[in-house]
Amino acid sequence: MNFLGIFPWALFFIFSKILNEKISKNLFLAFLIYSTGLIFYSFIDEKMSILFMLVYFLFIHIELLQNNSKYKLFSIIWYLMLGVLFYLEIKENRIDIILPIAVATLSLRKYSSKLDFFTFNIFNLILILLYYYNFSLFLVISSTYSFYFLFYLLIEYKHKLDKESSEYKRLLDRAVNTEVQKKLLQVDDNIAISSKKLKEIFKLSNYTVSTTDLEAMAERVVKGLLDLGYTGVMISIFSRKIFKKLGFFPNYKLIVENITPENLNKVHINEEDKYIIIPLKVSNEKLGFLAVYKKEGVSAKETEYLMTYANSVATAVANIVHFEDLIKLEELTYKTFESLDIGIAVLDDNFNIKTSNKRFKEMADLESNNLFESIPELRHLKNDFKEVIEKNKPFETILSSINKQGFIYRIKALPLYTQSSPDEGIDIPKIVLIIEDITEKEKLEAQIIETEKLAVIGKMAAALAHEIKNPLTAISASAYRIKSKAKKLNEDKIVEFSEKIETHSERARNIIDRVLNYSKPSYHKLEYLNIKDILRQTLEFIEHSLKGKKIKIRTNLRKNIYINGDKNALQQVFINILMNAIEALENIENGIIEIDLDKNENYAVVTIKDNGEGIPDEIKEKIFEPFFSTKDKGTGLGLSVVDRIVKDHGGEIYVNNKDGTTFVIKLPITEE
Repeated sequence: MNFLGIFPWALFFIFSKILNEKISKNLFLAFLIYSTGLIFYSFIDEKMSILFMLVYFLFIHIELLQNNSKYKLFSIIWYLMLGVLFYLEIKENRIDIILPIAVATLSLRKYSSKLDFFTFNIFNLILILLYYYNFSLFLVISSTYSFYFLFYLLIEYKHKLDKESSEYKRLLDRAVNTEVQKKLLQVDDNIAISSKKLKEIFKLSNYTVSTTDLEAMAERVVKGLLDLGYTGVMISIFSRKIFKKLGFFPNYKLIVENITPENLNKVHINEEDKYIIIPLKVSNEKLGFLAVYKKEGVSAKETEYLMTYANSVATAVANIVHFEDLIKLEELTYKTFESLDIGIAVLDDNFNIKTSNKRFKEMADLESNNLFESIPELRHLKNDFKEVIEKNKPFETILSSINKQGFIYRIKALPLYTQSSPDEGIDIPKIVLIIEDITEKEKLEAQIIETEKLAVIGKMAAALAHEIKNPLTAISASAYRIKSKAKKLNEDKIVEFSEKIETHSERARNIIDRVLNYSKPSYHKLEYLNIKDILRQTLEFIEHSLKGKKIKIRTNLRKNIYINGDKNALQQVFINILMNAIEALENIENGIIEIDLDKNENYAVVTIKDNGEGIPDEIKEKIFEPFFSTKDKGTGLGLSVVDRIVKDHGGEIYVNNKDGTTFVIKLPITEE
């Protein structure tokens, strides 16, 4: 009798196979667990069959919960707890409550109706009573859950049949209506399109291409074709990502998603869905597409007319795109022209200013249109500018001032030829005049020269210190001893001469000290400075030192950080370190110098790193000492001066040799 419970499940699986419905994994596993439980109950261990029935109810519950993952997890945890309870109570032979709790748990699910709720829970109650009345009968009856799932399987199959029947009827009605409408309107379409639409399409074409706005043109196209009687119209312009649609167009999103410039090679006519897609092409350039849908279908004559219209639209699109690109290029050129930090002006052959940028206007007095009246300082260059026109040869010079004393300017004049008119067929020569303020660059260059002078003086001072100071010490000491002995002998003349020797020896020593001190930095002007600007000016100055070398400079100077300091002295610091880095990379392939500016608490931190061989550890502590140098022609004052400048500014400098050489300079920040 116990194995009678297998037959309800077998009946369920047979019906599932007949109805071609997929068998749930949960129900199949429930069936296997249930069958194993019957075997244990009948032949092996009755108590272990309770554990299998517990797992059986778990899979039944998971199937009842369907797609509710949250409650599935709760159900699994709950049944695991019941399993643990079973394990704990089996030793005490107290397991009567486990399966009734599991059956009661099945009620915690979503119901389709009140009837479903009452019938399912009444059945669960009966099953719990059977458990206490007759366990063998409980095992058999618990298999009838399969009838519950079979009932809903049959209901779902019926709904599926009803839906398929309704869909088939809808498709059949649509096909019949489509065919009837097609036959009724075919004759009328052939007559109407041949006369009216041909005129209207060409009229619309002339109206459309007159606009210079792609958005407006696309709007006119779809509206105009819709007014001609088409059910739905779409236009897409790829380069500007413009898409317009009016009216009804079936599955238009799917159509648009599948159209790309690569697969848009020819006119596509879909007779079944009654639409046509026409590429908008000029030469081999694919600009977009035009698509038209009509309930009655698009005839061959309409297709021909629409293709002619699409060609007109494509030509208009190409012209507008080209025109817009020219406008953007002109705007970009103008913005670049205006944002340059050098003065630029275009002159005609009479040296009248035709156009100029903002920086040029700041340099010149533009009350007059003539160059030499606006900038009188350039009058002596008139003959040179004429040669630029006559000989087609650039001219360059440097002036000490233009309207402002103390500023240095580089003047460049370049020939420019533009055609005045196609009718005249002649070229009018013009000049591009460039005026660049190079005051800061000249100051930096002077500073480098000064640094080199200091190096020479330092070298000379080192030689003097070595060759003269030591003998002077001996002379002073000898004079002092002679004076002491002469005083004892009351030889006044000898004392007098000895004192003169001492005096002049000390004077010679002071001269040498002054020469040494001259090579050290001095500060005359403390200013509120932006470290980023100083670094950028320094980089501009050392550009000439990089010519012909395979060295790249990478910078990270995004922050504005301000300090109080001597501008020239700080530039000397960065120039010395960068020049050392350039020399260290001369024999290195793909040399890189990295410059970083950052802020650390109250300090500006400048990091200058190169990927050279680095400084040997044994001399790293000596590099800031005066007159210490590893170069054959070095004076040993460069990094000594750098160290002195940084410390005089209240900062610090240190170096490390990881992956090359890295100098870190910290300078105290000054708040505004």
